[in-house]
Amino acid sequence: MDDTCKVYDCKDAPVFHKNISKTYSSDDTPMHVQYDRGNYVDGVHSFDSVTFGGVSLKSQTFILVNQSQGNFEVKSIFGLSSKVLAESGTPPFYTAVAEKVVDKPILTIFLEKNVDDTFGGEITLGDYDTKNCGPIYTTTKSVGTDWLINVTGASFDGVQIAWKGSFALIDTRTPFVILPFNISDIYDKINQTVELTPKHDYHYAIYNLNCAHADKIPDLAITIDGFDHIIRGYQLAIPNEDSKGTCFLALVHVPEYTNLGDPFIRDRCVSQNIKTMEVSFAGRK
Repeated sequence: MDDTCKVYDCKDAPVFHKNISKTYSSDDTPMHVQYDRGNYVDGVHSFDSVTFGGVSLKSQTFILVNQSQGNFEVKSIFGLSSKVLAESGTPPFYTAVAEKVVDKPILTIFLEKNVDDTFGGEITLGDYDTKNCGPIYTTTKSVGTDWLINVTGASFDGVQIAWKGSFALIDTRTPFVILPFNISDIYDKINQTVELTPKHDYHYAIYNLNCAHADKIPDLAITIDGFDHIIRGYQLAIPNEDSKGTCFLALVHVPEYTNLGDPFIRDRCVSQNIKTMEVSFAGRK
């Protein structure tokens, strides 16, 4: 966020002092990004040298935010998407590959399950993660852009779901698994062993549950290229920071949209090769 930002979102947030940077520049192109839940940012298209995780980039494009609405917790985003989807320009990892400052065109994601300030995971730039992840057990081709794959089926509690599949986005910014078909039967099945209570949310139909009962949620399987990727049921229970002991069920329905968010990623390591367009899956150590 720019040091000129004076709105509530910018209060007590780390800010960028562009006048101090000797390498900052901007073409003054106004930028606007609208997010799914109605929050948005305004800023200008900017450039600067950037260092992260021991990787230094000579010139990285980004949006320097000067207006923000509804972004109370997240003050900045390190984009992992492809150039096709990125709104600010070339994403940092693409820049790193182009500037040849990483060994391989491979990005690996490992997530833990935390809602506090403890270790939440690691992003490995330029290789597979051999510290947190085991051997790769299967791969698939991304479709048209990074992280977009072809899902061919699903099952819940061992019962196949009548669904022919769709394209799906593997997405670290989404705390849900989003499915395009009616999942009321899945809710009913969960409610047999775990009491679900509706939670008001203007965007999704959300349910709360007692976190202590998370291990009673049946497993969900997502089929990709004939391989069943198991999402253990307890991964679908996300602690609610506003209510101790209460979780929300991170499984929602949106017509004609499939998103394999954090609950899917937490049960495995996921890698994207931006040159071969291969997405690889490995078990956690």
